Amino acid sequence: MTIVEEEESKSRKEMKYESNNNTEHNNINNNNHNHSKNGTSNGHSKEENGKTEGGLNKQEMLRIIIQSLHQMGMSKSAKLLEEESGLELKDPSLITFFDSIENGKWEDAKSFFSKIEFKSEKDKKDANRLLFTQIFMELLDEGKVDEAFQVLRKDLNPVEEEDYDESIQKLPLLLLCTNQKQLREKGEWNGTGSETRSVLSQNIRNNLSPRYLMKEKRLEELLKQSLQYQVSNCLYHNTSDSIESNSLYHDHQCSKSELPTKCIKILKCHTDEVWYLEFSHNGKRLASCSKDSSIIIWDEDHFNNDSSQNKSPLSKEMILRGHTGGISRIAWSPDDSKLISCGTDFEVKIWDTENGEIIKAIDLHSNVVNTCCWHPDGNRFITGGDDKVVYLHDLESGEEPLRMWKINRITDLAILKNDKIVMLSEKKILITDINSDSTSFTM
Repeated sequence: MTIVEEEESKSRKEMKYESNNNTEHNNINNNNHNHSKNGTSNGHSKEENGKTEGGLNKQEMLRIIIQSLHQMGMSKSAKLLEEESGLELKDPSLITFFDSIENGKWEDAKSFFSKIEFKSEKDKKDANRLLFTQIFMELLDEGKVDEAFQVLRKDLNPVEEEDYDESIQKLPLLLLCTNQKQLREKGEWNGTGSETRSVLSQNIRNNLSPRYLMKEKRLEELLKQSLQYQVSNCLYHNTSDSIESNSLYHDHQCSKSELPTKCIKILKCHTDEVWYLEFSHNGKRLASCSKDSSIIIWDEDHFNNDSSQNKSPLSKEMILRGHTGGISRIAWSPDDSKLISCGTDFEVKIWDTENGEIIKAIDLHSNVVNTCCWHPDGNRFITGGDDKVVYLHDLESGEEPLRMWKINRITDLAILKNDKIVMLSEKKILITDINSDSTSFTM
């Protein structure tokens, strides 16, 4: 065989192979088309209970992906996925069913009703009752009493006792109505039209299968939930970044090495035990209180100044003196302009954090004051301690409290934005309203 003959023979084989491939490709496409055309019902593939390798519902996953593609502006890709999977995000049967209700085409509505999925068999029966009740009422409204009677006898008469609904009980009496006015009064009926049909559609939607009621941006919501779960289960979580900043490519996990393990600053100025400290809301100042009866406010400059370690406070910081005993608790006001303190001298003091002066002093408690906190409004505050009394004060009034609660020994307090006060009392957590004189709840 010559070189030319060999090339011609090779060319014929390649053409034959390509022809076979094209035939196979066309057969595959035809099969896919037939599967999409004949193997689906109401947007369902044949593999009704198909699962992914991970055990998830394949149809639900595909529908969520299709929805996400549409919402990201990738409608062409979404339609291709719909065609390939045999699934549709918006079920044509459902759309036609509700269009039929809106236009009063009851034969079409009854025909498509059987093709719709419901949460349960009970939900399907409830929806069926709603549909035929609407048909019954519209027939009566049009004066077609005989036809309405047939609907009542054939479609609304429950076969089993468990299917009985009290709303059906009054329907036979409506057959005796002689005019529309009487019908609408006794049947509490607003008449044939878009209003009652719209109510019917909404009531039936409440019974539909969840796949019809998928929330907007469902995939995004599920991914956020996954990220939140990862963060909540992160043993060494140590970042203030938002959940959305975490990558979707890998699971979130903070390293143990990211935890603060190295001391970078030692603040020394107190002459006795430090009992409590708290950062200001803007994070730029730190207040500490001590058994030595003093409060020290350390500013951000002190933390950033390496030469300040182990030395006295800088000029921008303040030492607040005024208590005659150890200070057990301090709290910054919501705007950081004031500081409240209390302690073993039974006194409560309000300080101006800019000049260090005492704004207000309260001497009501008869024993150690263990705790204090501000109301979110920045004007009111509460105190409690070993004398088994909690006082509510404000800045404007004198020493007389706005309200008081006699309970048990109080070790901690908090005020919520909804005006609830949470009190830690020995082995109990007490909750009351700031405007109430009693503790309404006990945990």
